[in-house]
Amino acid sequence: MNIEKILGELGLPKNKGAVYLAALQVGTGSVQDIAVKAGLPRTTTHEILGQLVKSGVANLTTRGRTQYYTAESPKKLLRILQDRQRKLEDVLPELLSMTQTSGIRPRVRFYEGVEGVKTVFEDTLTVRSKLLQGILSMADLFVIPGKPFMMDYVERRVRAGIQLHVIR
Repeated sequence: MNIEKILGELGLPKNKGAVYLAALQVGTGSVQDIAVKAGLPRTTTHEILGQLVKSGVANLTTRGRTQYYTAESPKKLLRILQDRQRKLEDVLPELLSMTQTSGIRPRVRFYEGVEGVKTVFEDTLTVRSKLLQGILSMADLFVIPGKPFMMDYVERRVRAGIQLHVIR
Protein backbone atom coordinates (compact mmCIF):
# COMPACT_ATOMS: atom_id res chain seq x y z
CA MET A 1 0.00 0.00 0.00
CA ASN A 2 1.15 3.57 -0.71
CA ILE A 3 2.83 5.14 2.36
CA GLU A 4 1.47 8.62 1.59
CA LYS A 5 -2.08 7.25 1.32
CA ILE A 6 -1.76 5.52 4.69
CA LEU A 7 -0.32 8.66 6.28
CA GLY A 8 -3.30 10.57 4.87
CA GLU A 9 -5.70 8.13 6.50
CA LEU A 10 -3.82 8.57 9.78
CA GLY A 11 -4.20 12.34 9.77
CA LEU A 12 -1.26 13.49 7.64
CA PRO A 13 -2.91 14.47 4.35
CA LYS A 14 -1.00 14.82 1.08
CA ASN A 15 1.38 17.75 1.72
CA LYS A 16 1.75 17.04 5.44
CA GLY A 17 2.64 13.45 4.66
CA ALA A 18 5.12 14.53 1.99
CA VAL A 19 6.82 16.97 4.39
CA TYR A 20 6.95 14.37 7.18
CA LEU A 21 8.49 11.78 4.81
CA ALA A 22 10.98 14.34 3.50
CA ALA A 23 11.97 15.29 7.05
CA LEU A 24 12.45 11.61 7.89
CA GLN A 25 14.72 11.19 4.88
CA VAL A 26 16.69 14.40 5.47
CA GLY A 27 17.20 13.72 9.17
CA THR A 28 17.84 17.14 10.67
CA GLY A 29 17.48 19.90 8.11
CA SER A 30 16.47 23.45 7.40
CA VAL A 31 13.10 24.36 5.93
CA GLN A 32 14.84 24.73 2.56
CA ASP A 33 16.41 21.24 2.76
CA ILE A 34 13.07 19.63 3.58
CA ALA A 35 11.16 21.72 1.01
CA VAL A 36 13.51 20.61 -1.76
CA LYS A 37 13.18 16.94 -0.74
CA ALA A 38 9.36 17.23 -0.49
CA GLY A 39 9.10 19.11 -3.79
CA LEU A 40 7.02 21.86 -2.18
CA PRO A 41 7.46 25.63 -1.87
CA ARG A 42 9.52 26.73 1.13
CA THR A 43 6.65 28.80 2.60
CA THR A 44 4.24 25.86 2.42
CA THR A 45 6.84 23.56 3.95
CA HIS A 46 7.54 26.05 6.76
CA GLU A 47 3.83 26.25 7.62
CA ILE A 48 3.44 22.46 7.57
CA LEU A 49 6.56 21.93 9.69
CA GLY A 50 5.06 24.27 12.29
CA GLN A 51 1.91 22.12 12.32
CA LEU A 52 3.96 18.93 12.63
CA VAL A 53 5.90 20.39 15.57
CA LYS A 54 2.63 21.44 17.23
CA SER A 55 1.18 17.94 16.80
CA GLY A 56 4.33 16.33 18.20
CA VAL A 57 5.61 14.49 15.12
CA ALA A 58 8.54 16.85 14.47
CA ASN A 59 11.00 18.85 16.57
CA LEU A 60 12.42 22.32 16.09
CA THR A 61 15.91 23.40 17.15
CA THR A 62 17.64 26.70 16.52
CA ARG A 63 21.36 27.11 15.86
CA GLY A 64 22.36 30.71 15.43
CA ARG A 65 19.67 32.27 13.26
CA THR A 66 18.77 29.05 11.46
CA GLN A 67 15.91 26.77 12.45
CA TYR A 68 16.35 23.04 11.96
CA TYR A 69 13.60 20.45 11.94
CA THR A 70 13.76 16.75 12.74
CA ALA A 71 10.93 14.28 12.19
CA GLU A 72 10.02 12.10 15.14
CA SER A 73 10.31 8.34 14.75
CA PRO A 74 7.37 6.67 12.99
CA LYS A 75 6.88 4.81 16.28
CA LYS A 76 5.81 8.16 17.76
CA LEU A 77 2.95 8.23 15.23
CA LEU A 78 1.85 4.84 16.54
CA ARG A 79 1.98 6.09 20.16
CA ILE A 80 -0.07 9.17 19.23
CA LEU A 81 -2.70 6.98 17.54
CA GLN A 82 -2.78 4.60 20.51
CA ASP A 83 -3.26 7.57 22.84
CA ARG A 84 -6.16 8.81 20.68
CA GLN A 85 -7.68 5.32 20.74
CA ARG A 86 -7.44 5.21 24.56
CA LYS A 87 -9.16 8.60 24.79
CA LEU A 88 -11.93 7.40 22.49
CA GLU A 89 -12.33 4.20 24.53
CA ASP A 90 -12.65 6.34 27.68
CA VAL A 91 -15.60 8.31 26.28
CA LEU A 92 -17.12 5.44 24.27
CA PRO A 93 -19.61 4.36 26.96
CA GLU A 94 -20.91 7.92 27.20
CA LEU A 95 -21.15 8.21 23.42
CA LEU A 96 -22.96 4.87 23.17
CA SER A 97 -25.43 5.90 25.86
CA MET A 98 -26.34 8.91 23.73
CA THR A 99 -27.35 6.66 20.84
CA GLN A 100 -29.66 4.48 22.90
CA THR A 101 -33.24 5.67 22.72
CA SER A 102 -36.18 4.74 24.87
CA GLY A 103 -38.03 1.84 23.33
CA ILE A 104 -36.87 -0.14 20.36
CA ARG A 105 -36.91 1.67 17.05
CA PRO A 106 -35.73 0.13 13.82
CA ARG A 107 -32.78 1.90 12.31
CA VAL A 108 -32.13 1.95 8.60
CA ARG A 109 -28.74 2.91 7.24
CA PHE A 110 -27.50 3.02 3.67
CA TYR A 111 -23.95 2.18 2.65
CA GLU A 112 -22.32 2.36 -0.75
CA GLY A 113 -19.27 0.82 -2.32
CA VAL A 114 -16.50 -1.34 -0.92
CA GLU A 115 -16.13 0.78 2.24
CA GLY A 116 -19.86 0.40 2.86
CA VAL A 117 -19.60 -3.38 2.63
CA LYS A 118 -16.65 -3.35 5.03
CA THR A 119 -18.60 -1.13 7.45
CA VAL A 120 -21.50 -3.59 7.49
CA PHE A 121 -19.14 -6.47 8.27
CA GLU A 122 -17.44 -4.48 11.04
CA ASP A 123 -20.86 -3.68 12.54
CA THR A 124 -21.66 -7.39 12.78
CA LEU A 125 -18.78 -7.76 15.26
CA THR A 126 -20.47 -5.41 17.74
CA VAL A 127 -23.97 -6.90 17.84
CA ARG A 128 -25.36 -8.35 21.05
CA SER A 129 -26.54 -11.54 19.38
CA LYS A 130 -23.96 -14.27 18.89
CA LEU A 131 -25.81 -15.57 15.83
CA LEU A 132 -25.84 -13.83 12.47
CA GLN A 133 -28.19 -14.92 9.71
CA GLY A 134 -28.03 -13.81 6.12
CA ILE A 135 -28.51 -14.45 2.45
CA LEU A 136 -25.19 -13.99 0.72
CA SER A 137 -23.36 -14.74 -2.48
CA MET A 138 -20.28 -16.51 -1.15
CA ALA A 139 -18.45 -15.95 -4.45
CA ASP A 140 -18.87 -12.16 -4.17
CA LEU A 141 -17.93 -12.16 -0.50
CA PHE A 142 -14.23 -12.39 -1.19
CA VAL A 143 -14.30 -10.29 -4.36
CA ILE A 144 -15.99 -7.09 -3.16
CA PRO A 145 -14.22 -6.35 0.15
CA GLY A 146 -11.13 -8.35 -0.79
CA LYS A 147 -9.74 -11.63 0.46
CA PRO A 148 -7.32 -10.13 3.08
CA PHE A 149 -10.15 -8.16 4.69
CA MET A 150 -12.49 -11.17 4.73
CA MET A 151 -9.86 -13.52 6.17
CA ASP A 152 -9.20 -11.01 8.97
CA TYR A 153 -12.95 -10.50 9.52
CA VAL A 154 -13.69 -14.24 9.73
CA GLU A 155 -10.86 -14.71 12.23
CA ARG A 156 -12.16 -11.87 14.44
CA ARG A 157 -15.78 -13.11 14.16
CA VAL A 158 -14.79 -16.63 15.22
CA ARG A 159 -12.68 -15.24 18.10
CA ALA A 160 -15.71 -13.23 19.25
CA GLY A 161 -17.79 -16.43 19.28
CA ILE A 162 -20.24 -15.15 16.67
CA GLN A 163 -21.80 -17.86 14.49
CA LEU A 164 -22.95 -17.26 10.93
CA HIS A 165 -25.84 -19.09 9.26
CA VAL A 166 -26.05 -18.34 5.55
CA ILE A 167 -28.41 -19.20 2.72
CA ARG A 168 -26.30 -19.24 -0.43
